Amino acid sequence: MRNAKIDFKNPVKSVIASLREVPECSVILCCSVRDENFNKMLVTEIDLKFSKSLYFVDHNNICDHIKMDFASYPTIGMDRLTALIGAQYLSHKGCIVIDCGTAITIDAVGPDAIYMGGIILPGVDSMKKVFFSDTHVEEAIVAKEVTVFAGDTATAIHSGCFIAASSAIDMACAQMRALSDQVDKVYITGGNASLFNEACSTSFIEEPMLLMQGLRKIATGIA
Repeated sequence: MRNAKIDFKNPVKSVIASLREVPECSVILCCSVRDENFNKMLVTEIDLKFSKSLYFVDHNNICDHIKMDFASYPTIGMDRLTALIGAQYLSHKGCIVIDCGTAITIDAVGPDAIYMGGIILPGVDSMKKVFFSDTHVEEAIVAKEVTVFAGDTATAIHSGCFIAASSAIDMACAQMRALSDQVDKVYITGGNASLFNEACSTSFIEEPMLLMQGLRKIATGIA
């Protein structure tokens, strides 16, 4: 389902269509960062179409795998913690997880499964949108090349944003390792993972299914 086509005007319909392609399963588990209305619609549709209960990743089932004080992190996304669970399941050690999507999240978990904290920075596309909104440069101009010797404005903006993001990733990983000897491997996942894997100086393990690994681990405690 990771590569399923999403209709952003009707995401619930896209989820239902994707589930129809999945073989019979015992548990349907969702890691949602959407609002409560969306989640309620999804619960209703899955109950109608599949006669199954939908479980959400929440504080209760996260705490079976990650030790943390949720009072200190009241708004942390369940997707970030789920990816950490997937990484620790694969490594069995303390590790760093970088998820490169609309935002770039960098989080760390110790070998004792204690959440150490993390940071969020805007993704490359988000940086460019902010820039375009404050300037007269046409957002429709698309640049893919990354170079410090850009010859046009679009390439200069794209290169600047990409270099800023990749440098921030390298710096964050270096500081996390310098401040703690409990983190070993660094996993990278998300839609732009391959681009940063090539550009950054940090040695990454690229794992596109990291979130799914975390969901699988959480689901074992629900089934």
